[in-house]
Amino acid sequence: MHPRIAGLDSYGLFMVLAIGAGVLAGLPGVIRSGISAARFGVFLVITIVFGLGFAKLYFIIEQGGALTLANLEIAAGYRYPGAVIGILMAMATFGSRLAPDISFADLVDEAAPALGTAMVVQRIGCFLNGCCFGTVSTVPWAVQFPSSSLAWVFHIHNGLLPPDALASLPVHPLELYLGLASLAGTIFSLWYGSRKTYPGQVMLLYLAIDNGGKAIFESLRFSYVRSLQLASLGLSVGAILILIFKAIGVRAERLAPDEKLIIS
Repeated sequence: MHPRIAGLDSYGLFMVLAIGAGVLAGLPGVIRSGISAARFGVFLVITIVFGLGFAKLYFIIEQGGALTLANLEIAAGYRYPGAVIGILMAMATFGSRLAPDISFADLVDEAAPALGTAMVVQRIGCFLNGCCFGTVSTVPWAVQFPSSSLAWVFHIHNGLLPPDALASLPVHPLELYLGLASLAGTIFSLWYGSRKTYPGQVMLLYLAIDNGGKAIFESLRFSYVRSLQLASLGLSVGAILILIFKAIGVRAERLAPDEKLIIS
């Protein structure tokens, strides 16, 4: 764990890096959409504010506002489902005004790789910060966090370690698992972008993959949060259902007889 890098808070540093990486990943889509630099700048600021704001709001609501040992990550507490909701709301509300030449569905398709890239980078920051750690494990890749880390504090508080322990027990590197889920969604969205059959399909596939993986991995979180797992599951299942209904609709259109051939 490296909570500080070159004197800077690693979580905050990687949040800035994540935003920068997301912007770079989204630039090709910006160029394709024809958004002016000025409008893109405004839209970017609004999207970031909505994303971070809703991520923090989700965390505060989830915790009930109680500052207890169970939520020591309040200083860095952001929840991904809240960020997704905030970003989509920002795009739905301001997209038509700041990017009038691109539909909302196409806009979110372009945003999928950017969102995924940002989350991959941020999960590295989570790992360095020591938050979002997993349950105690004996798998070969389990990691131990040093004294004063959140894992160390939680293990001592739960009676799993003596107060003079030098490190936490080995735990699942949940942060990296979640990063891999985002990476899988990002790679797939980049590959499928030119192959999509209708607007919005890329973002739906990204949400299905990323949040599906996240819903599975959430069961390994040391401080298990049922609502967080259900939120990820809901986003994934919702995206999958829309994909299925859209696939049925597309297939029905292809099978429908050409009206020009109908003899009246």
